[in-house]
Amino acid sequence: MPIPTHLLPVTPKSSLLVSPSKTSLPCVLPPHSIVSFVWELSSSGTSSKIMFDEVIPHQDDLEEIVRDIPLAERNGYDAILVQLGEPVQSHVCQYTISKIRLMMNIHNSSEVVKLASALSHWLTQRHKDPHLVWALKFLQHRPILSNLPGFVSPIPVYMLGCLVSDIDILDDVLDTCMEIAYLRLSTCSALSTPIILPTTFALSLLQLYHQEVRQFNYKCLAL
Repeated sequence: MPIPTHLLPVTPKSSLLVSPSKTSLPCVLPPHSIVSFVWELSSSGTSSKIMFDEVIPHQDDLEEIVRDIPLAERNGYDAILVQLGEPVQSHVCQYTISKIRLMMNIHNSSEVVKLASALSHWLTQRHKDPHLVWALKFLQHRPILSNLPGFVSPIPVYMLGCLVSDIDILDDVLDTCMEIAYLRLSTCSALSTPIILPTTFALSLLQLYHQEVRQFNYKCLAL
């Protein structure tokens, strides 16, 4: 089965409404798995699709090939003959330039897909939870690269996957949580409106502090 084009490569219209199995990434070979390569014309049966059970070269190996693509195209080549070494045991295969670019797009989109898959899996496993039904309905049709509406901090939907993954919570997600805290405090408290600073504010202060000429940026002056 070819990789669904609505997820790989990731586009602004890619939706969270997918099963975790459809967001699986191809197996990636370790670095230095490409022994040699030579540019040539593509054969008539060469496909630009990537199968789910297909292995793809490591991003480090592909970057050298991608740098040569403009020159190869000017010389009239549209494919490359690659010899793969360990761990696939000296295998020779032909990749079209379109397939090479698709492989690079997969590498560049891998973190986005992993976080979106984690969020999709977590929500679908709890689809009967009455407290999460609204969240699933709200997110499942929303493009994973679109920003959550109603927040000052621009946060794409896929970033919410860090909340259910074994990684550090992203700064953009923390900023969004602080916006929610600010709204709750300002509407429920009779005290003066609180000031909640985003995580980037502290980073900006540290950066300014270590400069030879310390100048406040617009975020500091806005206070």
